[in-house]
Amino acid sequence: MRTRAPISFFVKLRLLPGLVTDLARIAGPLSRDTMKFMRQHGRKPTEKEMDQLIALSIQKTKLFESNNKLFFHIIGLITVTWAHIEHRVDLVNAISITRANGAKLAARLPLSLKPKLALFKRSFDRLDKLAKFKQRGLEIHDELMNLREFRHDFAHGIASEKLPSPREREIIRHSYHGAKLLQQTRIYSLKEMVEQLERMTEIAKTLTQLLIDIDAVLPKDVFDDTSR
Repeated sequence: MRTRAPISFFVKLRLLPGLVTDLARIAGPLSRDTMKFMRQHGRKPTEKEMDQLIALSIQKTKLFESNNKLFFHIIGLITVTWAHIEHRVDLVNAISITRANGAKLAARLPLSLKPKLALFKRSFDRLDKLAKFKQRGLEIHDELMNLREFRHDFAHGIASEKLPSPREREIIRHSYHGAKLLQQTRIYSLKEMVEQLERMTEIAKTLTQLLIDIDAVLPKDVFDDTSR
């Protein structure tokens, strides 16, 4: 199901190093920080240490603000795209309950993501009226399960002000494990964020087509219009 169709905007974002690390603007701070490092350690910095020095120099210039704008722009796209996906999952679940004899699976639509995806999977596994769509539905479910932790990090996490490197951001999120509240930290590269966003975009398209196909073969006139 997964496709890698090119998206011109995302392709341009793959040139992030040139956008984020404009060495002409950070040459002064970077040179001073590099010399300080060499005096302290008696050697040149490694590639990883150089990335950290560049990140430090970015934080000392207006490039930190530019980096933040790019980062939050990508987060905005992730949020909007996932909202599109989850809305389509809700619609498929609603159809399964009201038009595919799925009331035995759930009395009402789930509100949180875990039960939403569980109902989505059960509907394609168990309902005869959705049998012809089973393979497509389960493939979409598996893709969404693979993206779930990524979604959780950006829906419920916070971005640290610290830059691990010029092309990375640290995301901090808390989660319950039994009676314990644990802090989880994950470092994402901007390239990884864009790639995951591309995956989400393709899943949204595939899920929308699945919804259209299901709607076309099942009886209609189910939804009440409560807007009037």
